[in-house]
Amino acid sequence: MEEKNYCKDDELLCIRFIGDKYLGGDSAIPMYELGQIFISFQQILFKAYVYEKEKPLTNKIKEELSLKMTSRREGSDLYGFKAFLGTPSIQIIIGPLIEKAINAIIEYASGHLKNMLDQRQSPEKFIASIFPQLNNIANRIKSIGGIAKMEFSIPNGASVSINTEAKNEMKQEIRGKTFYGEEQEIKGYVTRLNTTNYDVVVEVDRIGKIKTFVSRVDFEKIRFQTKRDTEITFTGKPKLQFGKESFFKFEEFEAHSISY
Repeated sequence: MEEKNYCKDDELLCIRFIGDKYLGGDSAIPMYELGQIFISFQQILFKAYVYEKEKPLTNKIKEELSLKMTSRREGSDLYGFKAFLGTPSIQIIIGPLIEKAINAIIEYASGHLKNMLDQRQSPEKFIASIFPQLNNIANRIKSIGGIAKMEFSIPNGASVSINTEAKNEMKQEIRGKTFYGEEQEIKGYVTRLNTTNYDVVVEVDRIGKIKTFVSRVDFEKIRFQTKRDTEITFTGKPKLQFGKESFFKFEEFEAHSISY
């Protein structure tokens, strides 16, 4: 859900912590908790760049995308961030990526992602990819720091909160859920057939073994008409799962066609 925006105009991002300890005085979040949250958000920002630009990260780009903490307002335990390099051109690059990251977090916190998965719809790759980082952030709720809720916001823009409800939903309703990736091809050699579910194990070069589901017609074609040392191309979609850092390195595939 959206929250009141506490960010100053010259800040790129604000993170505010809410809990009984942070109503005033000198109380602050333990360093480990802060580190986990800040690092995880920075990793989300890196992923936003990779999926937006379709380019790999280099050390130069990481430096350009890096944030630095520039303020802390006591009494609410609110932290402000700006670009590490601080040049106007860098600010222009990072701003839209932070907004992309915030909007992706909203998909989780609002329950929209859960509804999509319940309806067997597949989320955008970037939104799905940030689950490990966002789950790590959510794990700080009700942990050693006593955080009840945290808010992420950008100046004059979107804001989102993560609370116990969002944390529980990620653990109970999203972790372990499967969805289908984009259509693609895999090529390899069949090493095992399962007559019960019409699936075959395909040995794919540089990837390993992938459990591949095929139609009954294709299964019978592989079983009775294909030599064991024949390389087969399977066209379909990978089956992905939330909760795996590298879940785009899939282990299951659903093929709608085969070719030689």
